[in-house]
Amino acid sequence: MLDFGAGTQNLFIKVQDNGAGGSFNTAGCYLGNSGDGAQFGLGFFALSSPFTTAHMIVNVDEARVVTLVFTNIDGGSDAQAYVCDVAPTAEGPFVGIGSYQGGLIDNVRVNRVFGLDSFNRPNGSMGLGWETKNGVMAIVDQTARGLIDTSSLTVFTNVTGNLVEGDIAVNPAGGTNIAAFILNYGLGVSNLYIKFQNQDDDPAFDWIGCFLGNNGSGGTIGLEFSPLTLPVTNAHVRIGVNEARTVTILLTRINGGTGMQLYTCAGAPPAEGNLVGIASYDGGRIDNVIASDFVPTLDAFLPMIIR
Repeated sequence: MLDFGAGTQNLFIKVQDNGAGGSFNTAGCYLGNSGDGAQFGLGFFALSSPFTTAHMIVNVDEARVVTLVFTNIDGGSDAQAYVCDVAPTAEGPFVGIGSYQGGLIDNVRVNRVFGLDSFNRPNGSMGLGWETKNGVMAIVDQTARGLIDTSSLTVFTNVTGNLVEGDIAVNPAGGTNIAAFILNYGLGVSNLYIKFQNQDDDPAFDWIGCFLGNNGSGGTIGLEFSPLTLPVTNAHVRIGVNEARTVTILLTRINGGTGMQLYTCAGAPPAEGNLVGIASYDGGRIDNVIASDFVPTLDAFLPMIIR
């Protein structure tokens, strides 16, 4: 459950064994307690393929779009993602869990959003919250972008996590340009560098890269450098890496619509550090960057949400 208050309009996002077949085969975007209120978005729908166990991630953004992501499916590196829009206004601030007929839930975590930069300030340097490690990153027209034809990489100062998200937009002038997100930055050798690249003269990102270091200086993982399912001019991107060192990449709000693309890159090396950041090449735009807390070695539960 998300946005719980009175218990009538809260979000109730469920996965269900519908028919007692021994595996989850359906999911639902409901309100209230398992649909006491109403359905929204996809409503009650069939999964793309059934499973028995998974890690389940539910998120609602400021546009009231809900994303549902399953990773670690049946202990593997497969992933599934679904988007439900538009959810009603939050009725309250609380989160929770629900179960029926013995459905099992474990290892519940509430991520704390503790780094947020919308870059809504005058053109110029990135500011005190950022430390540029390579190239020239700057704010132009209230977006962050690299100003030269090399990969410009910058990290949040003293903000750590295994989950980062933000909005990307291609340089409308075309040509090779990149927007990228950084995780696990320490020495800058084997950090995760997940990029979206315009590889030709049309104004759209058409390739994705799962790289290490600065734009592949430390090698590649998973998909390596591969074409996107469909070209993207702008999108909201959410990237996380889990304890199994599998990176999940989810694109929503693609080209201003309701489209979605999901990718996974397995085999990431151990984290060299904990900093998160962004990178850009030749004018690729990044905006509204958010870092969320995810500390798998922390046993104590911290009952605090900071935005």
